[in-house]
Amino acid sequence: MKLKILGTRGEIESSAPYHSKHSGVLIDNRILFDPGEEEFLDHQPEHIFITHLHPDHAYFVRDSNIPDVEMHAPEKFNKSPNIKLIKGSKNIHGYKITAIPLFIV
Repeated sequence: MKLKILGTRGEIESSAPYHSKHSGVLIDNRILFDPGEEEFLDHQPEHIFITHLHPDHAYFVRDSNIPDVEMHAPEKFNKSPNIKLIKGSKNIHGYKITAIPLFIV
């Protein structure tokens, strides 16, 4: 497994050079988790998984340039028919990706 951290910053001011980009993790140059910056698409991922639809994890929530690649998220996003709901597990390139539902009370 080749893991590359693309960004770690939340919705706060950038205070350190190594934490200047929003969330993003690339696995084996094929699977992208949480495209917090549009430039992460330059890696040309085959699959995108979004943990939750906040702008620091999915840049397109505040931007109209929605990626033209199949995406998976735990909730629907009305502006993009490319987002498929993920429930349970999905096998991609030898990895088992499991959605874990969270409930806020």
